[in-house]
Amino acid sequence: MGLSGRVRSGGLPVSRRVLVTGAAGAIGGELVAAFLARGWRVAGLDRRPPEPSTTAGPARRRPEHPGAAALDTPPTAGLTWLSADVTDASAVEAAVDRLRADWGGLDVLVNNAAVGPPRAPVGRETAAHLRSVLEVNLVAPLALVQATLPLLTAGDAPAVVQLSSIGGSRAFRGNAAYVASKGGIEAMTRALALDLAGRGIRVNAVAPAMVRTPGWDDAGPNEVARRTGLVPLGRAGTLAEVAAAVSFLAGSESGYITGVVLPVDGGLGAQAYSPVEEPGVAATLDPSTGDD
Repeated sequence: MGLSGRVRSGGLPVSRRVLVTGAAGAIGGELVAAFLARGWRVAGLDRRPPEPSTTAGPARRRPEHPGAAALDTPPTAGLTWLSADVTDASAVEAAVDRLRADWGGLDVLVNNAAVGPPRAPVGRETAAHLRSVLEVNLVAPLALVQATLPLLTAGDAPAVVQLSSIGGSRAFRGNAAYVASKGGIEAMTRALALDLAGRGIRVNAVAPAMVRTPGWDDAGPNEVARRTGLVPLGRAGTLAEVAAAVSFLAGSESGYITGVVLPVDGGLGAQAYSPVEEPGVAATLDPSTGDD
């Protein structure tokens, strides 16, 4: 049944249901706020709780986004908070069981949780470190899709949106593990789009770069000017613009789109020469790190 046909017994439309992983981070908090603003029912999953009235809380870090206040004073209407580490299979299973009991189905899964490793020359890269990055950035998203598949199958116009980065298509020196994980998430997105099309589940990804996140201005005006000068559009992106792209791919407006990786990078990835290779730039390009 399509979304327009799903109604409560009283005849009122039922809002869409979305699960956002890494919900306590910068992008995750913005996604939660954006979906709540659209009237959706939101489940935020993170190993960290939303911080109430502290400077560590997403809303306190991002006062320019009023909707983010939803996380500052939980509980919030429409928001369910699930405490789980995405690499903990039993915790994820318990979270999905709660959604099954509370919602009965799921319309959208947003795989946002990720880790961004420090720069490590290949000579110092270890198998243990590689596995730890892939476990969060690649294995966990697939496990979340598998765990929620019965709920998505029961959902309306179901969709999966993955958070990649410019690192999925352009390499960062000293970040082989991270780049491999994001390249993998983009390849997985295409494969899942084919595998799940027969069930009516769309799978897409968003690849942000050079986005203004908490701490962006701490680098000082000269460094901020240098960074934005690398972007063809001449400015940094905003968290709201990333959330808008995710919301688009999660909604009915993109109903005929699947298997796509949508860049939100101001044209950075379209250049023949990529400034990703410049020392110190890689750490500023990808805003999705640290959201787990």
